[in-house]
Amino acid sequence: MEKLFLSEYDDLGAIAAEMQEYAEQNPAPHNRLTYVYMEAVLDFLQGRIAPAEQKTMNALPEIEALGLEDLYLYTANLAISVASQQGNTSRGLSLLEAVFSEYNPDPQSDIGLALRRAKAMNYYDRSEYLQAIEMLIELVEDNKAKNDSGSLPDLYADLALIFGHINQHEEAIVWHERALEIYYARNDRNGIARTMNNLGIIFDKTEQYDRMADSLRVAISINRELGHSLNLARNYYNLATSYLSRSIYDSAVQYFTLGLELSEEIGSQPGVMFNTFGIGNTYLRQNIYPDTTRELFLSTLEMARESGQNAMKMNSFMLLYELEKNMGNYSLALEYHEEVLEMQILFQQQAQDAAIQEIIIQHNVEQTNNENKLLNERLAFQETTSRNRLAIIILLIIGLLLAVSFFIYAIVTRKKLEAAFLDIQKQKAMLQQKNEQLETIGQERDAFLHIIVHDLKNPLSVISSALELLSIEAKDKSIISLIDDAVKRTGLLIQSLLNVFRMEKLNVLEMLTQEQSPAIMKQLEDDYTPIAKLKNIELHFRYDVFEFYTHFESFYGILANLISNAIKYSPREKNVWIDMIKGENTFEVRICDQGPGFSDNDMKQAFKPFARLSARPTGGESSTGIGLYSVATSSKRLKGTVKINRPSAGGAEFVLTFPYLHEYKSWRQE
Repeated sequence: MEKLFLSEYDDLGAIAAEMQEYAEQNPAPHNRLTYVYMEAVLDFLQGRIAPAEQKTMNALPEIEALGLEDLYLYTANLAISVASQQGNTSRGLSLLEAVFSEYNPDPQSDIGLALRRAKAMNYYDRSEYLQAIEMLIELVEDNKAKNDSGSLPDLYADLALIFGHINQHEEAIVWHERALEIYYARNDRNGIARTMNNLGIIFDKTEQYDRMADSLRVAISINRELGHSLNLARNYYNLATSYLSRSIYDSAVQYFTLGLELSEEIGSQPGVMFNTFGIGNTYLRQNIYPDTTRELFLSTLEMARESGQNAMKMNSFMLLYELEKNMGNYSLALEYHEEVLEMQILFQQQAQDAAIQEIIIQHNVEQTNNENKLLNERLAFQETTSRNRLAIIILLIIGLLLAVSFFIYAIVTRKKLEAAFLDIQKQKAMLQQKNEQLETIGQERDAFLHIIVHDLKNPLSVISSALELLSIEAKDKSIISLIDDAVKRTGLLIQSLLNVFRMEKLNVLEMLTQEQSPAIMKQLEDDYTPIAKLKNIELHFRYDVFEFYTHFESFYGILANLISNAIKYSPREKNVWIDMIKGENTFEVRICDQGPGFSDNDMKQAFKPFARLSARPTGGESSTGIGLYSVATSSKRLKGTVKINRPSAGGAEFVLTFPYLHEYKSWRQE
């Protein structure tokens, strides 16, 4: 039973026939009423609204009297949907209130979710759009929490319908497309046809007439194939309305007439009313058949009064006023005009309420978007923090390895290095204690920096001084030389990390200075040409002349780092090209060398701290392993980007892109 209501099966007729046979063989009231419910579902899905209405309303009292709670809830839910299709909002509301007050269904059960959806759409029918959207969003979350996607596309379609009604067209299209994706994946032709029909309405409102026509043709084709007359009548009406808005009157009358005939055939009162009004409106615009037009509007007015459709009542009065005025019946036209004025007062308050709801809804949409943006920023910050913690842990490991190495050497030469060894032990104990404290309070990066880096500088100084004393007396200086090299490399690493973390603390966008491209390039040429000549490497500086704002120390450090690397990893007697190119909104710096280039693995690891790359310096130069990491982080702080190319001729090319002054101003104001 649940599947019969919550899904739209093409073989529903076969299922109902099986239930009829079962009910005839087992003529218990429960079986008979279940079959009546199935017949009503079949009528409803295939557009036979009047028979569905009669069957549900007749069955409900008997079902209630027998105490068949589940069957009552499902039948009541169907009756609410039928009432909505008939435009009888008050009856649907009365049924909803009775169901929730007398039965209080579990809100997380299938029928509970279905009734909550019906309640949301009842809010929509009463123009209480904010309440409808809030309830539908809540239902979407509940279905996701249950890992039940069965009703999701229908809920998406409901949300799209409401957003389209309040002219939030872009939001409506988004929800329609979400629903359509699931319908196509399931090959749910009913869902596809319904969504294509509603998309056609949105495209018509936004004057995308080709897309509108394509969408409605798909809906018409499916509904004709399935024999769903009610949905087909809606398709005809929507297509006719579009033709009327573009003054294509013959086509408008043709499709209004088709919609009217189908609506009369299946007993759809709203369909009869709207298509009758559409034909009359088309005649009025053409100024033809005045008597027939009057009859059509009066018929529409009577149906609108019976169903409580105030909007259609006012529209009927307005066009009757216009018709009688054109025919010279001024007294009658005045009566209709007075009716219009009375209804306009009623609608003015409703319009104000709807406008307020629309503003609130738009605010909620924007707030959700802002919350998503903030969440993404938090995730990016967490990723950066994790990366920095990894760098600090690596630094810790290096420090500990250094301490262990010194400890082993100190055992061999205990008498001469006893004082230095004791000092290191004390420093190590202090370092361990401070690290444990930092770990307790969250292991924040800046605290790690002050404790680890600065404290490591002191034992390195002691080791260096001790090595100078040892080198005087030691006969075998090779071990001392190795330790001395390790101390110097570690000292260089520590200083490099200090520079990196110092730059990270600076708000460089608040420390901008105006620079000239020729001056920057001239300073780089003066600083690095002598170094390049040591390996007979020729530097080629080429640049456009322009001004830009930047943080000089960061920008110069980026270029200096890359030029230094190009010299360091290039063989002797090669070339390095440095280009500074002016663009419209950004400028580029390209640094290209003839070195070994980067392997595929190098490309993935290049900008990570302490990355192990395949290339080695060609002149025995030292490397800290954080140069390219510093380039990447400094470029990011300057709102720039850096990427690596592999030229076909070999070598490596770094491409840096930075914005100009006006973009920096906008960031500084944020």
